[in-house]
Amino acid sequence: DRKLRAEAFVSFCLRCVDWPMNGKMCRPKFTEADWLELRSKLGCVVFFHFFQPESVPLHLDLSVPEQKRILHTLIRLGTTENPGGGNFKGAKFDKNPGLTPNLEPFTSGIPLSWEAFDAMPSVGVIELTYRCSQEDVRLRGRRKLAASVGGWSACPEDLPAISSTMLWWSVLEDVSQDAVRVLAFLARSFKDLESAFAFCDVNKDGKLNHKEFVQTITSLGFLKKERKTAAERADRWVPPSSPGAGAGGALKVPDGSAVAR
Repeated sequence: DRKLRAEAFVSFCLRCVDWPMNGKMCRPKFTEADWLELRSKLGCVVFFHFFQPESVPLHLDLSVPEQKRILHTLIRLGTTENPGGGNFKGAKFDKNPGLTPNLEPFTSGIPLSWEAFDAMPSVGVIELTYRCSQEDVRLRGRRKLAASVGGWSACPEDLPAISSTMLWWSVLEDVSQDAVRVLAFLARSFKDLESAFAFCDVNKDGKLNHKEFVQTITSLGFLKKERKTAAERADRWVPPSSPGAGAGGALKVPDGSAVAR
């Protein structure tokens, strides 16, 4: 029963010490509408994935202090992990929101002045997605933000403890549809994604570059023009890293994250 599930979630989520690390795993159990309703009950800061903010589309109203704080937290994180705003994808801003949305891309990226909370506007709506490659992730920095902004001071501080507690997770609804199509093709073509990664890694150096990935997947039959474009876009979504094996009810992609089915 969806109502009982939601009530149980509200009662127990704040009692889970690893919620800011693994709370993303609960998302597939709810529809998008139910998840938004839960967020309205518990607040945006509680629902913010401090340790795993990747690939979650955000729609933030800067007139709401809590949502403004979330954007500022992401900006601080982005400055730590990839200075220059490279981790912010599809950022659009409506500085005078009204009945008709007028979201426009930033001409020069998110303003550097917004690194100071008081310098951020208190009116406007912004949409963006945060994506960070595995090699740029700063888990200690994420832990610091979880404690200082979210109040999650009980999270482990040392890197080995954080890594052993976390399970990298993505929800298919939040993942690029191009990446989902390529993932489905690979799942049909190989027994697991570790085998797919090894096959596409033509240079056998434990990494995939753009040329290797696109040429190999098209040689397998992913040949239509629009699907080749999908493969190219999906390659940009999945950061290069070492392969991993799947387990349980999830697929594990080469960067080590699990994707809920």
